[in-house]
Amino acid sequence: MDMKMPVPVYIYRNLKSNCWSVKRKGLVIAHCRAIAVSHGDFKVGRKGTERVRRTKQKMVHAYVVAHTVDAVWGLTKTDNWVDDNPLSLAIQLNLKYFATTKKLPPNEATYDPYKHDTFVDKAEPLHRVYFADNIVLSPDSKVYYS
Repeated sequence: MDMKMPVPVYIYRNLKSNCWSVKRKGLVIAHCRAIAVSHGDFKVGRKGTERVRRTKQKMVHAYVVAHTVDAVWGLTKTDNWVDDNPLSLAIQLNLKYFATTKKLPPNEATYDPYKHDTFVDKAEPLHRVYFADNIVLSPDSKVYYS
């Protein structure tokens, strides 16, 4: 069982809090240590990339965008929490996720605004990554996909 959401969530690495932040409808609805999603898109804002390169200052401009959240670990933020928040149900799915997958997806994606315009495969940096069926954003800041 997974949760299909009418409004997508935008997940990005929060460097100040050392966690993943989850936005929905423009509001941060959660911080978590790890999150697994299905059928996600890897998005990088072109103007954000240009600004980072120009100013040499970090800013949020790269996301994983998903309509289906499979599991959430280490949920720590509850500001803007509402009863219909899809992440509250995702917590119940963690055991099912591990029971069916038992391991991380085999590939690792990375993004460096000074080297790339998109997410790329870490082992093959010439291979751009735009979409994946399974994505796990791990506690060690790595993004695995298949």
